Amino acid sequence: MEDLARKMYARFDEQWGSGNPGTLAIEHRTEGPRRRPKGIPKLALVATFLDPRFKFGPGFNDIDKEAVWDIIREMMMATVEEIPDEDSEHGININIQPQQQPIPQRQRANNNNNDLFLELIQLAEEDLLLHGEQHNIIEQDVFQTKVDAELLFYKREPHLPLQRVDGRYHNPLEWWRVKQHQYPILSKIASKILAIPATSAPSERVFSVAGITIAKERSRLDPTNAGDLVFLHDALPAIQKYETGT
Repeated sequence: MEDLARKMYARFDEQWGSGNPGTLAIEHRTEGPRRRPKGIPKLALVATFLDPRFKFGPGFNDIDKEAVWDIIREMMMATVEEIPDEDSEHGININIQPQQQPIPQRQRANNNNNDLFLELIQLAEEDLLLHGEQHNIIEQDVFQTKVDAELLFYKREPHLPLQRVDGRYHNPLEWWRVKQHQYPILSKIASKILAIPATSAPSERVFSVAGITIAKERSRLDPTNAGDLVFLHDALPAIQKYETGT
């Protein structure tokens, strides 16, 4: 029995890694049996920390938490160029031009995160000018400041409870929809990653329904009608559930 347990442990370690501090977030970079990625997939790690219910990293030690946050920061830097230069709704321009005149005192009428983003960028600009540096602030530095500020405020957000008062589970995508203007970069990444199905079971069920619908007794069924029947098989119960609120 002891020998069997030792073999099972070795097999688990070979497939998923040892789980030692500092390995959980990087184990996916190595290959396991049959040349498959070892450990927890990178997207699964990122999805965990971008889910506001689990952003505190349950089960992760501090070293692995920082490693995952570094991965997310890299993804943000790759995504930031897709963000419009100016947010027309909030009046934020992240492409700040170099200042030739002394910077006027900042207005602090509003104390929301967007003002804090702009303030951090302005502080970085002031620091360069106060130290007598004459070179221009490159666009990349401004992007890095915005990315770091957005990531910092997200980390400080209180995590979303797993369930509502009525027992239903909170939807993380709904949380990001509400926060998309507050976190424009992170929300883009979260909407892409959290929308990935965690399992292929729904797709397999669709194939099963299609196989039952397009049976040999219905071999002359029009392809369009067949597609509509498969769609309605899942759509009608979902509509009824939505209308009844159950």
